[in-house]
Amino acid sequence: MLSDRDFRQRMIETVLTVAAVAILIATLWAAREALMLVYVSALIAMGFSPLVRVIERRRPHPGKQGEGRKEPQRLQQDAGRRAPHRIR
Repeated sequence: MLSDRDFRQRMIETVLTVAAVAILIATLWAAREALMLVYVSALIAMGFSPLVRVIERRRPHPGKQGEGRKEPQRLQQDAGRRAPHRIR
């Protein structure tokens, strides 16, 4: 048999646990649209991953080997000028 003190302590723990779960469920329910957006975005990103990998691995044409790197380097330098506070 439980003493009154043990019973009271367990009852308080149970009530607090149920309240915390209810608050968690209410919070998740309120944020369901944002959570769904994150979920769908992750699915789309995983779906496009193979295509992005193929595009990133493409090699420049044999006659244009030197030209393939100039554009990304120029864009990177421009980004560095636009955001000087960024640590490199």
